[in-house]
Amino acid sequence: MNLHKRILLEISGMTRQGENKCQERSSACMHRLYQEVALATTEDWNRSGGLAASPWQRGRSRGKVPTSVPPPATVQSISGFSAKVSWLAPTSDIRGPIERYELKAYNKDHPEVPPITATYLANGNFTGLMTGLTPSTQYIVTVSACSPAGCTESPVGNSGDDNDVRSGFKTLEE
Repeated sequence: MNLHKRILLEISGMTRQGENKCQERSSACMHRLYQEVALATTEDWNRSGGLAASPWQRGRSRGKVPTSVPPPATVQSISGFSAKVSWLAPTSDIRGPIERYELKAYNKDHPEVPPITATYLANGNFTGLMTGLTPSTQYIVTVSACSPAGCTESPVGNSGDDNDVRSGFKTLEE
């Protein structure tokens, strides 16, 4: 029940019980009575700990980070500066929504260089374009699935097999 309705009920109860402080029923007197009841009601609520929380307020969580994310399904070099990446949605125990996917291309020959990153909203599309790559460079690509609780990156899959088309590729020469 909202505060306004409760105050009106309190005022009408006072009138029925003969405790009406406003015998003349002027608007100024009724306004003063309204304020008194509002203050008393608010103080009662504050003393009792306020309004009760609903189950959504009390038990809502931000979800859980996906436990595992598969590596990219395919990586195809389009030019010396870009690559097309396809991936699958995580199939592990996911609690909460996936908000976005992050693709990262790590320079295989120079691991100290920060990865090239591309971000895609989780809208049912599992293909993205990575741009800003360097021609004739070997990369290892990972996919991260991100929920409100955090991100989980796919394993690098560095098996030593240079023909691993799922996550490793070399950009074209320009």
